[in-house]
Amino acid sequence: MGIILQIALSAAPSVSAQPAANRAAYRADVSCLKAPAKTVEQSSAINQGQPTGITIHNEVVAVGRDDDFHCSGVLVGPQLVLTARHCLPATRVLFGESVRCGERVILVSSTEAAPGDQLDAALLTLAEVAPVALAKLSTAGKELPPAPELRIVGFGADDPKGRRGFGVRRYADLLSPQWRCTPLRARALGCDPATELVVFQPGSKDTCDGDSGGALYLRQNGENVLVGITSRALRNARVRCGAGGVYLRIAAVDDWLNSRLHPARAKTSEEEQK
Repeated sequence: MGIILQIALSAAPSVSAQPAANRAAYRADVSCLKAPAKTVEQSSAINQGQPTGITIHNEVVAVGRDDDFHCSGVLVGPQLVLTARHCLPATRVLFGESVRCGERVILVSSTEAAPGDQLDAALLTLAEVAPVALAKLSTAGKELPPAPELRIVGFGADDPKGRRGFGVRRYADLLSPQWRCTPLRARALGCDPATELVVFQPGSKDTCDGDSGGALYLRQNGENVLVGITSRALRNARVRCGAGGVYLRIAAVDDWLNSRLHPARAKTSEEEQK
């Protein structure tokens, strides 16, 4: 998904319902030539957002295949990028403020989907160490503030139809007094109370096509803490981008992430449990 002043998510009702063919596809021009923008198919971009420039959120990257970029991702380890499962396959990531003016492209040496078919997350192992600082991961577990300040970041489209503007890294700040996926919201909006969050402010800032895998930050004590990644649009949304979206909670993949970020520590823990 990509970010516009509003961040819009994919329109698929569930992770399993998002085939590979339904992702946004944009050819990158890392030489900064003025190439015409391509049309988005399906993914997510930030609606009503503003460009990050080169000074902030360099940990948020564009995720792509051999000849295009179609999703976003977040650098969580020196050689690990977290993105959405439905963004696979992926063969490279781009660091920089735009896919047309990327500072560096690094190949993906391997990919791994999160355990469990319903977790819309995957890790990309890079062929070399990334040149930027890592995202700060949430350690709050299941405890979440009731009315948080949030920030969404991604390379997605920036219009309500999700067809224009993919490829520029954008961010948007918003207040979401209701972001938990309660059983009632699960039935109405298509989220999973155990693993996901919902952020919805109709007609406001939202993720969009190309933002999938991008960051959902909790702004806390002057810091941006990664609490989720963009997954998809709300069920039965009347507009493609701008009605709100579903985000995978970092807490839902915490054990898996830690086992990949700290393999020695995870191995010791497993041995102690035997």
